[in-house]
Amino acid sequence: MMRRKYSKNLYLKFRIAKRFRKTMTPSEELLWSRLRGNQLLGLHFRRQHVIRGFIVDFYCHRANLVVEIDGNIHKSRIEADTIRDNILKSLGLIVLHISNERLERNLESVICEIQEICMKQTPYLIINTIEEN
Repeated sequence: MMRRKYSKNLYLKFRIAKRFRKTMTPSEELLWSRLRGNQLLGLHFRRQHVIRGFIVDFYCHRANLVVEIDGNIHKSRIEADTIRDNILKSLGLIVLHISNERLERNLESVICEIQEICMKQTPYLIINTIEEN
């Protein structure tokens, strides 16, 4: 089997992402409980996924959607997060930021927002899903 060659820095990012998957925050666990197993419109979400050297909280390739759960740490990282968001957006991704507080206060509202974005991004999937049922 042929192994991919990754730079040392990227390899470290993969290891960090793996560690993050094992130690999710309560907010991440809450959202993951609703996204895992293709529960949302049959779309596959990944957690703690590496994109161009950045570790994103949740990622749906089909919808080109990145979902970031923002805790208090992000208040001190506004500039770095803006640069990161701009790079991700330049790749054609939609970046949705959701605060811990909002997620924990109103999970259903957050799920509806994610679902609306996914439906706009993947209308052909939604039509096929409706036709199958």
